[in-house]
Parts: sequence; structure tokens; C-alpha cells
Amino acid sequence: MTVRRPLRCSRRFLPRCRTPEGSPGARPLMRASPSPWATVVDEEATAIRAADDGMWLPVWQPDLWHKFELSLVVDTAPSMELWQNTVTEFRKLTRRQGAFRDVRVHLMDSSEPSAGDPVLRAEGPGRARYRARDLADPTVRRLVLVLTDAIGSTWHDGVAYEMLARWYEQMPVAVAHVLPQRLWTWGRLSPSRLRLSATAPGVPNRQLRVRACGRVDGDAPAAAKGAVAVPVLNLSQAWLGDWAKLVSTATTIETTAVLAHRDHRKRLAAGPPAEPPEELSPRSRVLRFRTYASAQAFQLAGLLAAAPLNLPLIRLVPTRAAPGFGTAGAGGGPPRRSAPARFPEQRLRWSVRGDVRVPGRSPRGTLVG
Repeated sequence: MTVRRPLRCSRRFLPRCRTPEGSPGARPLMRASPSPWATVVDEEATAIRAADDGMWLPVWQPDLWHKFELSLVVDTAPSMELWQNTVTEFRKLTRRQGAFRDVRVHLMDSSEPSAGDPVLRAEGPGRARYRARDLADPTVRRLVLVLTDAIGSTWHDGVAYEMLARWYEQMPVAVAHVLPQRLWTWGRLSPSRLRLSATAPGVPNRQLRVRACGRVDGDAPAAAKGAVAVPVLNLSQAWLGDWAKLVSTATTIETTAVLAHRDHRKRLAAGPPAEPPEELSPRSRVLRFRTYASAQAFQLAGLLAAAPLNLPLIRLVPTRAAPGFGTAGAGGGPPRRSAPARFPEQRLRWSVRGDVRVPGRSPRGTLVG
């Protein structure tokens, strides 16, 4: 009798920032500083006092601590289910590095419509619900890092931007994008290259000085008037390391960032109306995909179009059929999910558009134009 076992993928999803020793990105945040309230006994100074004065009275000194705690806001929209392993490894990495006093994970479903402040959920069986504004920390000892692909509806209607605006008034905030930079246009985030300067360690984003890269007049870009820059980072040592330097020291970095406003939705409504999506034929869809997909992505799309899709299969095919090819290029856009969310991995199903599958596949199982 043949026993069928679920497919498993043993690839490392964060190969460049997997271990604390090999992750220089967070080292600026790993420096301990004297605590403003916790104290410990200075044994050497206590012994010296006892020898000099004959009085065994403890000598206290400030304990060492890490100034910042990290609030990791994880997007749980349907498209983010492809990145569960990446999110899990990144979460473990931040907790075991020892760079933060505490790491707490908050869940946000960006696909749920929201008329105002988005709802966050805590991890654990209780799944307490609270508003995003409840994360604000006026003591400036909390960092907020949003882990997302920016595809959900709240990124398109401006709600997520206003959520960032509520936080950047009081805390350092950044967005960690799970997709490679060349695919950021799939979502609503359209960051530009900016030069950010901090006048002191741990200042909120609203106190950062913003300048356009390549300009010598020191003026902020015109779009920054009334807006605050929020760094958009890739999950790599270099990107995260620059942000760690900006947060922990008074320095200047060049990075990609979006400009968020507190009235982002009002500004979107006042702008030109969005054009309705263009209806494309199956052949046109395949041709458009070929214009920006790499050769490996196009090959992988042909392989995945030959079978029903689930998470183990999506993760297994690149490692067996196209070694060295990551999940980030697993298609020309977010696949459509055809099963309810939060099922076990083997029960989740995705599908390629039916009208594209038939005319878009050759007899050998690859996509054709």
C-alpha cells in the first residue's frame, strides 16, 4: 500500500538574514544602553565601599537594556498566504537576535474593507481585536514594521496610508515588502528614492528631514509638503541595516520611501478618477505577462498551469524544476484563491484563469504567446 505524504519544502526563505551572527542588518539596534528605571547591584563598588567605610550598603547602577520594542504588523490578506514561511522565519529572526526588548506580532487583513482605522488582531487563542491607533507609543520606545505585499484593498483606497500616518506622528515606522523591488508595482506602494536624515536616535518619522536624491539645494520634493516619508524596505541585510542605522543613530541614509498623508483618502478622491481595468483577451494577457516576466517566471508559470495549485506544490515546483528560483517570481500576478482562507496548507487551492490556461498552453505544457 502506498502512503501519500504531504509535500514539504525545506528551502530557506530568508537565506541572507537567517542567523543572528550572519545578520549585520540589526547590529546597530543590538547595542545596550543604561535603563532609565531598572537598576542592579554593582558588586565591585559595593565591596570597595565596605573595605573603605566598613559599611555593607549596596551600590546601585543602571541596568543595561535595549531601548526599543518591535511591533511587527503582519498582513494576512489572501495573497500573503504564499509568504507564510517567509513571515514565520522573519518573525523568529527578530525574536532571537536580541536587538529588541520585546517583539509582538499584530495581524492585519488588508483585504477587509475599512471605513476608518483598520482592525488589528493579536496572536494566540484569544485573538483580541483592537484598532491600529492603539499601537501608538508617545514614549518613542516602540518601532513599527509592517510586513506586507501591499496588494490588499486598504492599500488602494488610502486607509493603510492613513494608518501609517497615525503611527509616524509618535514612532519610527517602516514597511517591509515581501516582493522583490521590481514587482512592487503590483501593489499600491510606489516609493521613490529619498534621502532621510535623523537629528537624534529614535525620532518619529515626522521629525525626519526629507530630500530628493541628487539634489543639492536641500529642499524636500514638492510631493512631500504636508506628508511624511515612510521607508519601504526589502527583506535583505542592506535594506534593513540602513533603517536600523536611521533609527538607532543620528545619521542620513538613502532609501526608498512613500509619502503618506493623514488625509490620504481625501486626496485620492480629489485627484483624477481611476481608469477602469482594461479587458484583455487571453492571448493579450499572456503577451503582457511575457513583457515583464523573467524567463524563469515564464517557465514556472507554464509548469504551474498544468495542475491544480496549492501551497506545497507552488513551493516544491521551483526547487525541483527550476532550482534557485524563489517564490517571489511564481507568476505574473497574484493567483486567484478558490478555497476559504486559513485552512491547512494541503487544503488551500488556487487557480489560473480558465480562459488563459487553454489558449495559453502549448502541447508541451509551456505558455505560448
